[in-house]
Amino acid sequence: MRYSVENKIVSGFVASVLALLVMGWLSYRTTTNYLTTQDWVSHTYQVMATLESGRAILTDAETSQRGYLLTGDEQFLKDSQDAQAKISGWEKIIRALTVNDPQQQERLDNLSGLISQRLAVLNNRIKLRQEQGIQAATNAVASHEGSVLMQQVWRGIAEMKDTENRFLTQRRQAMVHLQLLDRYA
Repeated sequence: MRYSVENKIVSGFVASVLALLVMGWLSYRTTTNYLTTQDWVSHTYQVMATLESGRAILTDAETSQRGYLLTGDEQFLKDSQDAQAKISGWEKIIRALTVNDPQQQERLDNLSGLISQRLAVLNNRIKLRQEQGIQAATNAVASHEGSVLMQQVWRGIAEMKDTENRFLTQRRQAMVHLQLLDRYA
């Protein structure tokens, strides 16, 4: 009988240790998955913020160009050129942030082409103002070519943000799911 009690104690001890090891492993795995998901949520917010900063840079370029066209003030021209110079850096950042998503990369390729076209229109108007005067620039603005392009750029940015919002929803749901698993593990 004594041998039987010792076996039961040892068996109970081994079962308890195994249960603790399994629980520890499950907790570790859930925590690791939670932290990874949390990193992806942060990443998504970073992509969305960077997309918005690109919108702001483009708006600055356009606003400064209009200021130059209206006034001929060289500071507006400099501000427009500075904003335009920031665009390529912005595109590189967005490209790096979305490198893991081929669809976002494709959207960015399309967006980059539209942005290049829009900046070419801005610079053409500036050139018209410099070479032919305010009336030639005014006529170019009245063609609405630039506003059509800018609407396409805004739509491109909005599509990328919509995709990121879907990712954000999925990733938040995964975090909630992992929190529940961790709570009941």
